[in-house]
Amino acid sequence: MARDVYTVTVTHDGLGKSRVITGSNQFVVREKAGALEQEWNVAWSRKQAALQDREKKEANRQADLRNKQQSREELQSYKEDQAKTAQERTQEAVDAIDAVKGLLTHTLSVNDMVNWDRLKRREKFSQPRPRRAQVAEPTYINVPPKPDRADKRFNADLVASSNLTSVPRQPSPFDQEFRPVLGFFARLFTSEKRKQEMADAACQLALPDWVARCAQVNVENERLLQAKFDRMTELWCEAKQKGEEENARLKAQLDTETERVKLSFEQDLSRYQAAKTAFEIQQEEHNQSIDKHKANFEALETGAVFDYFDLVLNASEYPEHFPREWEIDYLADIKTLVVNFTLPAPSHMPTLKEVKYLVTRDELKESFFGERETNALYDSALYQITLRTVHELFESDYANALDAIVFNGIVHGVDKTNGHNTTACVLSLQASKEEFMAIQLANIDPKACFKKLKGVGSSQLHGLSPVAPILWIEKSDSRFVDAYAVADGLDEATNLAAMDWEDFEHLVRELFEKEFRTTGGEVRITQASRDGGVDAVAFDPDPIRGGKIVIQAKRYTNVVGVSAVRDLYGTVMNEGATKGILVTTADYGADSYEFAKGKPLTLLNGSNLLHLLAKHGHKATIDIQAARASQ
Repeated sequence: MARDVYTVTVTHDGLGKSRVITGSNQFVVREKAGALEQEWNVAWSRKQAALQDREKKEANRQADLRNKQQSREELQSYKEDQAKTAQERTQEAVDAIDAVKGLLTHTLSVNDMVNWDRLKRREKFSQPRPRRAQVAEPTYINVPPKPDRADKRFNADLVASSNLTSVPRQPSPFDQEFRPVLGFFARLFTSEKRKQEMADAACQLALPDWVARCAQVNVENERLLQAKFDRMTELWCEAKQKGEEENARLKAQLDTETERVKLSFEQDLSRYQAAKTAFEIQQEEHNQSIDKHKANFEALETGAVFDYFDLVLNASEYPEHFPREWEIDYLADIKTLVVNFTLPAPSHMPTLKEVKYLVTRDELKESFFGERETNALYDSALYQITLRTVHELFESDYANALDAIVFNGIVHGVDKTNGHNTTACVLSLQASKEEFMAIQLANIDPKACFKKLKGVGSSQLHGLSPVAPILWIEKSDSRFVDAYAVADGLDEATNLAAMDWEDFEHLVRELFEKEFRTTGGEVRITQASRDGGVDAVAFDPDPIRGGKIVIQAKRYTNVVGVSAVRDLYGTVMNEGATKGILVTTADYGADSYEFAKGKPLTLLNGSNLLHLLAKHGHKATIDIQAARASQ
């Protein structure tokens, strides 16, 4: 059954890299894409930082050279910086070589199983919860108390603030104006007592007039006070009315702003709650998907197994300049994982050995490893990567999904014989889990171990000599379709020569699948066409006789002519297959057998087909005459 495939393309313009991430689970695909994007961003940051540092140092060096007045201390400091730069670059070169030499041992200290819990999202919702804005209380007008003549303090203030006429002083007999005016002799003979009596009498005469004037002043003052009080009351009423109106306006404005802030807060809170709920739902869906994916993997569901081991490979850390591309396929029936792994090209190997600072020439001199050392390092790296990848996949397989792994190492490099770009499978290894996990990888020689496991590869991998993969799954072949079973419905009354032609093709595919299953092979049927093309493709992992095998089915009632055999041979050549098999319900002419001699072709007639059916426990018949009669 075809499985859903989710695809995300990750690109990085700075590094000039692009990779398509695929999987049967969109969350896992997204997780892998995010991890790859972060890995590339870190690599780009390091590259930019190193470049900027070197450019800065070179600019400083050039500036120092232009400065003819630099002191001896500055010159010494410059030389020390150059020597330090040389040491740092030498250490970087040593680290790069050590990283390649330790590719295999690096993985031995790592737990390669996928940490399902780490794939889950635990982060909190980052958006802050909205807060309700505070509405500033307006400054209301404070109207003073109403003027009150009964209020002693107010009345005193009113009197003090008014321009009132002062009440005249009460006449006194001792006032000078009341002293009697006497002549000389009268003064001599009038006693003081008499004089005082005369003053008292004069003062008494003046009192009524004083009382009248006091009354007049009081009346006038009271009139002025009342008039002022009336005016103050009038002004207070006006101020009270304006204050009440302004306060009412301010209160209405406050109510409007309060309502606006309330609605705005409720809208913000609603959006926040919606965003938070969506975040939590998405997070929960993601986490449930991880749990489901984990359960599916442990139940050995094909798509989940594919994604799991893709995650394992994605988590493996390699030097940043190494390619990080692979294709995998899981053959569930035989519990075998096929890995087409892109290996580094010879140009990816670090070659810098040491950097020295030559003081006399003010020069950073680089020295490099020779071709023999570089080739040896490259070959060792490829053997290490092969064993490391198989180890990581087997070690991570806690669900026992794998009985075997087929590793095909692919290199995109330059053919040194013609200078052209080439893509070649330079090594291939099939390893069983039981055999491989018994190996103590910390103590082995990678090449010797590879050979012990009967891996296929040239003696000099750096030559990029192609080898035939033990098992190669061409997943990009769009002709492959889902197969269905036919053999179980057969009995002795079934006439294969009269069978539906499409059922016949599926029967042939089913028979060869049973035939190849014992050796770990796989057979896939192609889209029905009745055009004499490829009806099925078998992938045989046997390192000697195996490879890609083209199978054609001919449900004929006449002898198969040599033209059909020629067509099969042409198809084998075009497909790059190692062999072709032609199966028919009839027989072949002598010219067909003659043409097939010495060629990678096998011709199976009706008798051979019935024998193959019986071998796998099925019975049927071939009646050519009856089939012709029914046509």
